[in-house]
Amino acid sequence: MDHSIQTSNSWRNKVIMKIAYDAKVCIHAGNCVNNLPAVFKIVNEQLVIDPKGASEAEIRQTVASCPSGALQIADTDMS
Repeated sequence: MDHSIQTSNSWRNKVIMKIAYDAKVCIHAGNCVNNLPAVFKIVNEQLVIDPKGASEAEIRQTVASCPSGALQIADTDMS
């Protein structure tokens, strides 16, 4: 499941940050939902990602702390 937010380093350089979640890789350590519950939520036993719930830096830090690698970020330059 991919979730995208648009970020920009300047008005000319637009970068799309995609957050990918692989349920098959997840070990359910809970780092994401415990560290950033405004973004990573469990709804009806499914992970829901709302990238508008925190800053890009906070999301990147939480994704980087995923022990299984089930959460990944891919940046796409749209400039």
